[in-house]
Amino acid sequence: MKKLILSLIIMISLVLSGCGTVNIHHKIDRNGDYDINFIVLTDSELLIENTIKFLAENEDFNEENIQVLEDGILYQIKSGNMIEFSQEEEDFALISKFEMEKGFPFNYYTMRFDNSITEDKSEINLEEAGVEANYIVELFGKIHETNGEIVDNTTNVVKFNLQEKTDYYVTIREPFFKSLFSGHPELPFEE
Repeated sequence: MKKLILSLIIMISLVLSGCGTVNIHHKIDRNGDYDINFIVLTDSELLIENTIKFLAENEDFNEENIQVLEDGILYQIKSGNMIEFSQEEEDFALISKFEMEKGFPFNYYTMRFDNSITEDKSEINLEEAGVEANYIVELFGKIHETNGEIVDNTTNVVKFNLQEKTDYYVTIREPFFKSLFSGHPELPFEE
C-alpha cells in the first residue's frame, strides 16, 4: 500500500503545474479506531479525473469512498481498529511503532512514523514539481512534543512534511488517572 501512496504522489506531481497539495490524513481515537484518507487539493479538474482513474485501477478501490470536494478530492482508504492491523496495513499507515511511558502526573504515548515511503526521491523532486505532500495525524490526548508542525492544538492535529525527514514522532500525554478509570489507549504498544 505504501507503493500506492507513493505512486499517487508521483502521478499527481507530474500532472500538477506548481499548484497542489497531497495529504494523507490519519485520525486515531483513544479506543484504537482509525480512519485514513487520501486528499488531493487542487483547482485542476483534469487532475481530479486522472486521480480517480488511477485510484480505480487499484484492486482495493471502492467508488463509494470518493468524495469530490470544492477544491479537490477525498478518498477514504481505510478504517478499522489499530489492534487488528495486519503487517501490510502497518506498513501502509506509516506508523512504525507505539511507545508508552507510564508516570505521574501524566502518561506519555509516543507514535513514531516511518517516512521511507518517499525515501527514493530520485524518481521525482516534489518541491520542484510544486507539490506539497503531507502526512497529517489527528490524535486523542494533549500534544506534548513532536518534530512535526502542530496545526491545531485544540483538536491535536500534527502535520509532517513528507519531503523533509524520514522519521517523525509525536508524543501525547494524558493525566495518569484517566488510565485508572478507562484503561490505557487501545493501541499496539511496544513495552
